[in-house]
Amino acid sequence: MTEVTESIRGQGELDSTTFSLELDAAEMTAKSETLRWLVGKEVSLTTKGDVYGRKWDVGQFEEILSAVLKREYQKNLIYIALKEGSTSVREISERTGLQLGKISYLISDLEKTNQVIFKGHSEGIPVFESAS
Repeated sequence: MTEVTESIRGQGELDSTTFSLELDAAEMTAKSETLRWLVGKEVSLTTKGDVYGRKWDVGQFEEILSAVLKREYQKNLIYIALKEGSTSVREISERTGLQLGKISYLISDLEKTNQVIFKGHSEGIPVFESAS
């Protein structure tokens, strides 16, 4: 424990501006309805069971929770990048570090929930923007 604490101290103070995108996306994810719903259902699903009476294994539930949180976090990264002015999948990738295919896949989810709007094409490249 002391070694870990010393290591963290040695790294110095966190420059939040360097990680503003990531921190904002993490905050959005933590405040999301999806997270509240999943966390609220955990005890019920793992002790009483689902609507079919099947009890979920805690490890299985946590794997699902982790996968959902990762997806929500990545969607929030994309949304924030769009709000900051990135318009193409390539620009979003450069800003977020996400792979192009993953961004394209998640943008369709964001479009379905009216968070992202397809604006057309610019020189053959699809252009998007945040809805709000």
